[in-house]
Amino acid sequence: MVKRIEDAQYAIYANSATGVKVLSNTFERNWVVARLVQKTANPAATHVFRGNLFFGNVLKPPFSGQAPLPGTHSFAGIWASSIPYVWLGDGSNSPNTALNRFVDLRIGIISNKSVFSVNRTSFETIIDAGIVEGYQTGIGILAEASSYIVYAISPKDHYIRIYNNRFDNTNTGILTINAVYAERSATGDDKINDNYIYSSTISGASLIAPMTW
Repeated sequence: MVKRIEDAQYAIYANSATGVKVLSNTFERNWVVARLVQKTANPAATHVFRGNLFFGNVLKPPFSGQAPLPGTHSFAGIWASSIPYVWLGDGSNSPNTALNRFVDLRIGIISNKSVFSVNRTSFETIIDAGIVEGYQTGIGILAEASSYIVYAISPKDHYIRIYNNRFDNTNTGILTINAVYAERSATGDDKINDNYIYSSTISGASLIAPMTW
């Protein structure tokens, strides 16, 4: 089992309908840790990330002909396009649950037309470096282009659960662009709760709730 990947353009590149499971690994100085692209329709495909450290840093100089040029610093932890489901955590609020940590990156997660569940995950020192690859940086979770990133009433199976997460020293915790806006259900079926925001700004006060772990 792979435990550590360093200095790659993409530590993981998955472009098939088969889901990947990534457990208890360390990734360091990669431009993007996991690039997920759905090229074949398969609604059952699920990608699972649990207990991983996504650690950015200053990158090595690019090799001759490298494309796209990665710049000088790690860009993103997970960058998903048209993915039916990505699961970070295991749905447990137990203190013993293995955490995912995104540290010293430009963006933690990019969700483009994708569905995510994120719990017990920390985003630490996500660096604002202006626009990179067309994206505003300094964002823990970025959802765009009709991503069901936070909560959607219809269709019910297209939503993301964001709960029990920590955002430390991150310019923007969660940002949605042309996507489902972050809100709580009027019925009390909260999909966003128990998020801790420290020295951060966030797109919508409804995202801020007490920390429980």
